Amino acid sequence: DLASTRGNWFAGIGPTTIDSILVDDIDSNMTWDAAAPYSVVAWRNTDQYDGTVTIGTGWSNGFDTLTISNDFIIEKGTLTHMTNPSSGSALYRLNVAAGSNFTLAVGALISADGVGYYQGKGPGAGTASYRCGSHGGEGYMSTNAAVVYGSVTQPTNLGSGGFNRNGGGAIYLTVGVTSTVNGIIRANAQTNNNNDQFGGAGGSVFLRTGSLAGYGLLSADGSCSGYNNAGGGGGRVAVILTNSTSFDVVRMTAYGAVGYYGRGAAAGTVYKENTSHTPGQGIVVLDNADRDVRWARTIIPTNHAIEGFAQIVITNKGVLGFADGETFDFGSMGNFAPGGAGEAFITVRGTNGLVFPNPFTVDGYTLRLDTNINVIADWTIAANGCLSHSWNESTPDYSLNLNLTGDLTVNGAVDVRPCGYPQERGPGYININIGSCYGGRGYLAPANKTYGSLLNPTHLGSGCYYEPGGGAVRLDVTGNVVLNGTIRANAYPIDGFNPSGGTIWLRAATLSGSGAMDASGGRLSPSFSERGGGGGRIALRLTNSVAYGGVTLTAHGGAGGAGDPAG
Repeated sequence: DLASTRGNWFAGIGPTTIDSILVDDIDSNMTWDAAAPYSVVAWRNTDQYDGTVTIGTGWSNGFDTLTISNDFIIEKGTLTHMTNPSSGSALYRLNVAAGSNFTLAVGALISADGVGYYQGKGPGAGTASYRCGSHGGEGYMSTNAAVVYGSVTQPTNLGSGGFNRNGGGAIYLTVGVTSTVNGIIRANAQTNNNNDQFGGAGGSVFLRTGSLAGYGLLSADGSCSGYNNAGGGGGRVAVILTNSTSFDVVRMTAYGAVGYYGRGAAAGTVYKENTSHTPGQGIVVLDNADRDVRWARTIIPTNHAIEGFAQIVITNKGVLGFADGETFDFGSMGNFAPGGAGEAFITVRGTNGLVFPNPFTVDGYTLRLDTNINVIADWTIAANGCLSHSWNESTPDYSLNLNLTGDLTVNGAVDVRPCGYPQERGPGYININIGSCYGGRGYLAPANKTYGSLLNPTHLGSGCYYEPGGGAVRLDVTGNVVLNGTIRANAYPIDGFNPSGGTIWLRAATLSGSGAMDASGGRLSPSFSERGGGGGRIALRLTNSVAYGGVTLTAHGGAGGAGDPAG
């Protein structure tokens, strides 16, 4: 029912700009179209209303904003905006400005789920099978950093569609006094429980308000569910407080979607600014709900200086990346608040403009080096730090290759265990019944399926039916290496089907410490049902010593019913 049609209102009297709107005791739906007033005195959906009100605000239809002079109250029911067209145009978003207070009660919903860019459309669209939408974070199999778009601090963009799922819409609320949010405001991508779905990206939720109270939720999550699916990237959420410093306990999320067997997406951005912050320099949160991300990143657009934010929080498997050519000094990370080596990730995929200090310590996060790094400095991997590289897909795109003029101390880990060839990929994969090969043969594998160099190994380990193989580490250090932690390129074990180990290549002047290097194949226990994966390869060269300290080296074959050759 159109709001501009008088007969749809009580007593046949349509609304004007001097009226207050009461939506009460009905469950029918209403569209507040462009022919209805663009401003009203007040708005209330009572707790008796259980329908949906669609607001026709957009960018280019002349109805940009619905203005409410006084209070805006949603006790029940749903508000949304119109669905954007299949042509890929960005025509509609929800834009409401309330001059006084805004209340969203428990059970009430403002939703722009799945009404963003149509499937396969938008700046970060997934345009082919397995391609997923991007917005604040990269979707699975997105092609490059350019697909991440929009504003971190004032997001208003729609989320891009995945190959066959729509992106999330856009919600922009401006409130003069207090917002009380106990319900849900969300602009998630379109969901579907069918198989073979390739998710859209989350959209935008932007709330500018004097103060904020409540325990509700603001979300702009990517989508994916079901067998053989892949995830869309997280969108963007921003809350700016103009007269307060407290966000109460309102939750905010921009999660990347989980995908089948690791085909997940990166988180989008959550931005929080209050009166203690310089405008545009609040807190940025990258939180991915502990969802594994193979290689996707959350990239801060270049119009935002990373060092300028009050704080960058990376947690729950959030992954920070850098735009191509972006300038960043790893010595100016005082505003970073990483959640630990297993919870916070920083990915380097291009070196232009990136600077490492001397000395340099990796602490509190995992640094993924996806490109060759040449640096003059002494590096330390602290006990709560890690070096790694991103997971690979069907082609061997990523490995850890560090050329260090200086010393290297590893108290934490260099760990590329799940980062090799993915499931059912790699030159050493044969079929579901045979362990994968690399330096050594997998269970029942023929001898001609081993590969790579004994003296100068560089290859990734091959995946098995369920798990990726080990990754590849190349460390060329002119000085001394002290290893009290671990360097691991071994394969993850899985019951019954096991991948092969990867590569560790190390050259240094001397090696000391009590740590370990491991490139073993996947194994659990030597039961009859196991199909052990072949061991990987380790090559170690010392240019100024003949002793290896107390470091242990292993490239065992995986345990299996018949025993398996080692690397």
